[in-house]
This record gives sequence, structure tokens and C-alpha cells, in this order.
Amino acid sequence: GLPASLTLRFCPASSSPHLLPKQHFSARQKLCLHGSSSYSTSAGAIKDVKDVKDFQALAEDSKKSPIILDFYADWCGPCKQLSPKLEKAAQTSQGAFQVRKVDVESPALAPIVQHLKIQSLPTLMVLHDGQIVANSIIIGLPDDQKLAAYVDMIRGLKKGAGEGEEG
Repeated sequence: GLPASLTLRFCPASSSPHLLPKQHFSARQKLCLHGSSSYSTSAGAIKDVKDVKDFQALAEDSKKSPIILDFYADWCGPCKQLSPKLEKAAQTSQGAFQVRKVDVESPALAPIVQHLKIQSLPTLMVLHDGQIVANSIIIGLPDDQKLAAYVDMIRGLKKGAGEGEEG
């Protein structure tokens, strides 16, 4: 695996993965190595879930718009292939959904990983109205067609939300 002090980010200028010190992202300066633009993971569409409290807050957030939970590990090759595709889908969705990345290697997130019985990576699932959507679990790297259908399904969820009706 990666040293804990490093994180993988995809550069928006070149779309290539960069291994960077984690403190690079806690600092105010979030420009990529090319200096041209910010890493897209620092944008609102995709964020890392840091701990159980963070995760619990998502239940409330998912009432506003669906959230794709992306369970990954830094050493997982297919996870790295999926990340830029999810970022692109989130950026082009115009706020129809959000993506939250859950690092299965993080000790702070172990209770969630165990509770949701995450065994294979990557695993995707959708949180909507505070609950995991039953048919929303994808295990492994989906091909582009399957991912597009998945995104369409998630866009459909948002249309039914926000009407103020109790269900």
C-alpha cells in the first residue's frame, strides 16, 4: 500500500494520477503540479469521508441529493480507474448527485466498512433520503455503459426528492 502520508489525486490539467503529500490538501494552496488548475477532488462534487461522524452527516445530506459512496483503497488499481470517471460524471451532473469516497483502509472508517460488509473493491452504493438504495450496489469496476446507466438511475432519484412529502 501507499505510505499514510501520501494521497492519490487526478490532475485536471493532464488527467494523470499524482501521488502527493496529504498535507498538500489541508493547505490552502490546492493547485496541481502543473500550476494551472485545482485538483478536482478539492471541488464540491467529490469529497473524502474522514470518520464515522462525517459518514453519519451524509444521511442528512442525502435528503437534498443522492450520494454515491465510493469504497476504495489506495492500492486498488480498478479504484484508480473508476475515480476519474466518477469525478467526470459528478461534474457533468449539474448537482444531481454527489460522490463521497470512503477509504476502506482508514481505521476511523472501519466500523462503517464492517457494518456495510464491504469485501471487494471498488464498491459503489447510493445513499438517498438517509438510506442505502436497494438496487444501487455495484461491486468491481463497471464498464462505461454500466456506469452511464447507473448515473441515469441516480439522476432519476433526485426528481422524486424535495417535494416535501413523507414516505
